[in-house]
Amino acid sequence: MPDSNLNGTNDNILLVDDESLFLELMTELLVAEGINPIATDSSVNAMDIIDSNEIDLLITDINMPEVNGIELAIKTKLKNPPANVIFITGLSEIFEQHKARLNFNDYILLKKPFPLDDFVQMVKDLAN
Repeated sequence: MPDSNLNGTNDNILLVDDESLFLELMTELLVAEGINPIATDSSVNAMDIIDSNEIDLLITDINMPEVNGIELAIKTKLKNPPANVIFITGLSEIFEQHKARLNFNDYILLKKPFPLDDFVQMVKDLAN
């Protein structure tokens, strides 16, 4: 995994989803717009990436095996408090169960399905 991306914003964007097809689609959409995220389908790998990089924007699924997106977000924000977080979920009730653990409230929650153009624009806005 690279420790930076080539999107021209100097932002490190980490995209995490255990659904490989969804991860690939999201990555391709962003790359088509000139944004090259660090992408992984392993939440454990994402923890290592967060340890070795300053992540400016975390885009993460919530419900994943081993480490959930809430844990990834907490770790990202502890290391880089100004980081932005986008949670993506098809199960908003899981987010509701875990959101009390968040020690920050500056996040975006996207519920699947969502308009892909809106997602891309949101990432572009947060990356600039």
